[in-house]
Amino acid sequence: TIFYSALVVFLNILVDMIYPLIDPRVTTEEGTDE
Repeated sequence: TIFYSALVVFLNILVDMIYPLIDPRVTTEEGTDE
């Protein structure tokens, strides 16, 4: 459903903002995207 798709997108953005706070190593490692 459209609601489910919007929820998934919202959660992805939320994780992108919160995860670096939980695991600072993500922000310190630069240059390599695998």
